[in-house]
This record gives sequence, structure tokens and C-alpha cells, in this order.
Amino acid sequence: NIDDVINSLERSLEKAIKAAEKELQLTALEIERDAKLNAPVDTGMLRASITSTGSGSEYEIGTNLEYAPFVEYGTRYMAAQPFLFPAFEKGVKDLKKNINKAVASALR
Repeated sequence: NIDDVINSLERSLEKAIKAAEKELQLTALEIERDAKLNAPVDTGMLRASITSTGSGSEYEIGTNLEYAPFVEYGTRYMAAQPFLFPAFEKGVKDLKKNINKAVASALR
């Protein structure tokens, strides 16, 4: 029956999307954690301000502190102390592989 096939495909697609979104959420939290670990600590405000927000397939990891870009990229008076970009690079390095694995597992 074609309706059964279509329903089965729709359920499989929903499972695959949920598995991929879960992997993205885990990666966003991992990037947030690593950025906090990488952040230099003076008062602790920078570390405490790093957050991840979002859902589904869109996440934003960062800080709202005005001086954070100066710490990340440096100034002519201060060397860069990257904390966010290295965490991002590490987090997304295996993201495609992890999503593929999660989707394959969900479809079994």
C-alpha cells in the first residue's frame, strides 16, 4: 500500500531530523563548555557570560560582554586570547560524522 510506504518514510524522516537536532544541541553545549574552559579569568565575568541558545537546527554560542571581542582577537596593546573560535573549531570538527551516526542509529 502506497499510503503505508509514505507514512513509514515520514516517520523515518521525523526520526532522522530529531536525531540530527539532538546532535546539534549536544555540540552547542560542548562548544559552550569548551569556550568557558578556554576563557581567561580575571573577575570571571567573561566565563560566566558565555551561553548557548537556540533550538532545532540553529544555535548561537557567545557572550554579550562588550570587551569579549578584544579578548578573543586582541588589540594593539594586548595579545589575543582566543576562547570562542577554538571551542567552535573543536566542536564542529566531527559534527557531520556524529550527525550521520546519530541519524543511522535512529533509523535502525
